[in-house]
Amino acid sequence: MANIGDAKFQGQDGGPRRRESSVRGGQISIPADPHFEGNAIEVRALRSSISDAGMLMHNLSLAPSMRDRRASRNSFGVSLPIPRSPRASRLSSDLAKEKVEAAKNMAFAFDIDGVLVHGSRLIPEAARVMELLNGDNELGIKIPYILLTNGGGKTESARVEELSRILGSPISTDQFIQSHTPMQALSEYYETVLVAGGDGYKIRQVAEDYGFKNVVLPKDILAWDPTISPWSKLSEEERKQAKIQDFDKMNFEAIMVFADSRDYATDMQIIMDLLLSENGRLKTKSKTPLENQLPIYFSQGDLLMPTEHGVPRLTQGLFRISIEAMYKSLTGGDLERVVYGKPELATYKFADEVMKQWMKEIHNEHVLPKNIYMVGDNPQSDIVGGNMYGWNTCLVRTGIFQGGENDEENPASFGVFANVLDAVQAAIKKELGKEFKFRWSDKINPVLHPEGAWGTKCPSLFHGESSAMAADPEPTRHIYLPPEILCTIFSYIEDQSQANATLRSCCLVCRQWCSVATPFLYREPSIKSGNFAAFAAAVISPINQPHSQRSDLGQYVRTLDLSELVHHSTNSMTAKLLRAVRQGLELFIAPGRSISSLNLLSISKCQNLQILDLSLVLTELSFGDVKNATKNLTSLTTLRLPKNTSLSLAANDVPWPPNLTVFQFGGDDPADIPRFAEEFSWPEKLTSLTLHNCKSLTIAAGQAIFGNPQLQQRLRRLRITSDNNFTHFRFMADLVNVIPKVKWLSLPGGDVNSTIIPTLATLNTQLELEVLRMEPSLVSWVFPLNEFKRALGSSLPRLRHLRVHVVHVPSVSYDSVVEEITLALRKNAEGAGYDKAMLGEVFSIYP
Repeated sequence: MANIGDAKFQGQDGGPRRRESSVRGGQISIPADPHFEGNAIEVRALRSSISDAGMLMHNLSLAPSMRDRRASRNSFGVSLPIPRSPRASRLSSDLAKEKVEAAKNMAFAFDIDGVLVHGSRLIPEAARVMELLNGDNELGIKIPYILLTNGGGKTESARVEELSRILGSPISTDQFIQSHTPMQALSEYYETVLVAGGDGYKIRQVAEDYGFKNVVLPKDILAWDPTISPWSKLSEEERKQAKIQDFDKMNFEAIMVFADSRDYATDMQIIMDLLLSENGRLKTKSKTPLENQLPIYFSQGDLLMPTEHGVPRLTQGLFRISIEAMYKSLTGGDLERVVYGKPELATYKFADEVMKQWMKEIHNEHVLPKNIYMVGDNPQSDIVGGNMYGWNTCLVRTGIFQGGENDEENPASFGVFANVLDAVQAAIKKELGKEFKFRWSDKINPVLHPEGAWGTKCPSLFHGESSAMAADPEPTRHIYLPPEILCTIFSYIEDQSQANATLRSCCLVCRQWCSVATPFLYREPSIKSGNFAAFAAAVISPINQPHSQRSDLGQYVRTLDLSELVHHSTNSMTAKLLRAVRQGLELFIAPGRSISSLNLLSISKCQNLQILDLSLVLTELSFGDVKNATKNLTSLTTLRLPKNTSLSLAANDVPWPPNLTVFQFGGDDPADIPRFAEEFSWPEKLTSLTLHNCKSLTIAAGQAIFGNPQLQQRLRRLRITSDNNFTHFRFMADLVNVIPKVKWLSLPGGDVNSTIIPTLATLNTQLELEVLRMEPSLVSWVFPLNEFKRALGSSLPRLRHLRVHVVHVPSVSYDSVVEEITLALRKNAEGAGYDKAMLGEVFSIYP
């Protein structure tokens, strides 16, 4: 990579290896799941009353209006990982083999409200269920179960402590899922978030425990500006607990509704303000709210919930519907949102991971039981979700459902029961036999009576056949190359012209070679329109991918060059790619045509980014938004703005990236610079500046820029380009006087060519200029050979390289003049102390 500034990276057109992908037309499909194989119960596809999806086992659509694709509107095109928590394990007891295996091959998922408790009151049969599943049964074995609720608003530890007290049995946080538990994965993508719902300020602790760094509650904003919701009042105690900041200077990155709202007026007002805002800033209004809508997440979608009141109460689903209706009335478009909780797919994928971890905890087997029974009271969430996910569903009459034999629209696949105990006993009899005893008895204790259980045949702890273990394999000689040796070899391959093809071949040799070659293969991918979809599918993990199966290829990507892509539809995919590669990304070149605020949000997470090139973007991008996105990128050294991004004083208070040394801007805005040049703050460490395609760079603008004391002292490289012929560049000849410490200078063609060298020849000051380039021009000019020689002897004692366009020379022999210029430059450079052997080409001509 000879010139990183040009950002052209060579590679094979095929790009990285392809992986099967169903990405097309802006959709991300959920692949078939092995969970549905085997004993899954087939249930007729039904329409949920709380989801816009035709089926809940749906596609996650990027375009919510595409109803003909049977897609849920639950997506911004954002990969939502399902986190896994490390948990300790213990050995299970050696008990009766057949029944133990059957008991470990079944599990339960319980809803809480209306199944186990009513508010803070215990449903009597639930206590016996806990005893039975925790070991008070014929085998004395724990039958795995998890609690899966659409409730929330408290930390998992607080809710588990409360439930353990009510149920009279210990519940672990490792077997407990609230509606917002899977949302902790979002903390990897967002820092500044509005979190709504819950009692008082308790929800702040929940969000902070999940890893969100700047959590703002609606009450904080109301305390900051009471006029934002004029009909809501805070008590003095609430004001003291509020965390007030300059919210009108803050860019919110997402909205999250964790629990039921306690103040509909305030919560709805502030949420709508942000949904209609410009880049998530309060007291602003977006011109295109449908294109740049702030991401919003709801923890669940239930319409009703059972309480001690007796008649079910309204809950978060109605709050969401209200927000959607208001948004559509004000914008004319559908609200893009993500809903978690039952019956949404992401929650059940998360439940699978929790169930496997709990199996490892109690039985030391990290597997998913084949027969899972969902016990719930709400046909529209518990039963719909369980049916669609292939679980056996049990509907109880102790909560919302009070109907006949079964729910007509969403029937439970295993049956309807009076209470949770009846449901659990029926399931156990089906799996373990009708004669199974629901009480522990010492008489059938296989530890005291071993012949009834294991007898004399105890299988290996490794579940392997003894005969297979006894036979020694034939001796084989292996030539082993340590990974560090392979890394050295592959680093040389990386520099070759056919590097990608060779590295792909290396991946096929063996698993070890593949693991070493893969990082080299993905380090600098060559991305074109033909391989873009395949590359994205390989790097981006789908929303429903378990954490253990998520792709880690993104961590190897150092360069993401999308300069070959110019279509608008890459915006959402670009944001997802940036999130996937943010860990190691060092150089990013944005695609042409457009870039959205969603991309800037993703860019702000790339902490190792060194070069950010937005110069190909044709749409207008706010200078303040770019500075806000990059201000915390401590590794960023190079920033190139779009040509239509105008510098302004509005973002003067926003800090620059602390280590920015190379900056490029351009377009038509330089004409306005004289108005604010004295107040404009340049990056503190800036040493290289490019004015790109400045069509209206006037004498006044040039003097205002280069007369800035900051630039005069720090600037070492200056490049000015243009796509037309200049007639107002007489001041260019005086640039070297204004910025005397510049060592590398590149100027556009036109009149500059005929004025710069004669002006330099008349200067009495010795400059530090080492490289001078005059870029191609349509204007024909004669190279001033004599003036150039005089300049070398006076003002340019350190000049070592000159590059010009094809020009007329004052001689019949073109080659002899070129040779004369070359010899003069070499003599000049050697006199300045440059190593002759390292000097290289001193005079070159643009082709």
